[in-house]
Amino acid sequence: MKTVSIKWSQFEYKSIENFAASRTISVDDFMKQTILDRVEDETDYLDAVKGITSSAGESVSRN
Repeated sequence: MKTVSIKWSQFEYKSIENFAASRTISVDDFMKQTILDRVEDETDYLDAVKGITSSAGESVSRN
């Protein structure tokens, strides 16, 4: 398992901490899930672009 260190201002960290607390999750879990969600979103977007590009103007299945 890898460990990552990020430097935050006090204001930035407090905002993140408050947001995570309002969802009853730890800051670590919140940041990890947020990053993984972003990676998934970007991957889905690139897959969609690839599908549209390869369709040559034809209809594209959602699958």
